[in-house]
Amino acid sequence: HLNLSGSTRISQNGSYIWNPEDGQTYTAIASGDWNNTATWDLGGSYPGQLANDDTVIIGSAYSVTLNVDVTIASITLSSTGTFTQNGDLTISGAYSQSAGTFLCSDPVTNTFSAGSFAISASTFNRYTGSGIVADPYLIRDAYDLQAMKCSLNSYYQLNGNINASGTSTWNSGAGFEPVGTTSTPFTGTLSGTSNNYAITSLTINSTTLNYVGLFGYSIGTIQNLTPSNVSITS
Repeated sequence: HLNLSGSTRISQNGSYIWNPEDGQTYTAIASGDWNNTATWDLGGSYPGQLANDDTVIIGSAYSVTLNVDVTIASITLSSTGTFTQNGDLTISGAYSQSAGTFLCSDPVTNTFSAGSFAISASTFNRYTGSGIVADPYLIRDAYDLQAMKCSLNSYYQLNGNINASGTSTWNSGAGFEPVGTTSTPFTGTLSGTSNNYAITSLTINSTTLNYVGLFGYSIGTIQNLTPSNVSITS
């Protein structure tokens, strides 16, 4: 009797082997650590354990802590729970967050990357700093830039030059979503410091927005930064 779990493929000689590209969909059913199989509906494994293209859904008010390094295909956060990142998270496809809270207190150690990135009506915080004038949030990448839309009245500072070339694949080609609107403008501060740090290769490709740029609408302070090689279509 042969009992198979996880992802398998039948090889030419009829034997079973694990295929790291045969992903499954995992839905959170409880609060807990990522590598606790009781956190997920597919008992016996956790996302990223058996395959590198699993799909993850956290659609209820659960608190899930990523405590291992994983590579997955996509993750969707759509409820009021909290996702805490304490390990490297590599997402080949889409990160989508329409609710809840994403937290990472050590973004230097715990890396994050996604093929597409969309957040709305939620909190995405991988910053160091407190977001106040004496201790601004430090922006290290394009994800941090996009997450400014979650806290429009905070103080931000570039931690270095930002390569935003990855935004060209975000949101089905629509790219970066401008921060602030006429009804909810950006009222905070973004500084490139005295180094005049640059934001390069930002892509925005939208025919539905009236105000298009890094900021859609701002009555805040934007200073000492240099945009370069920006592609905007509207």
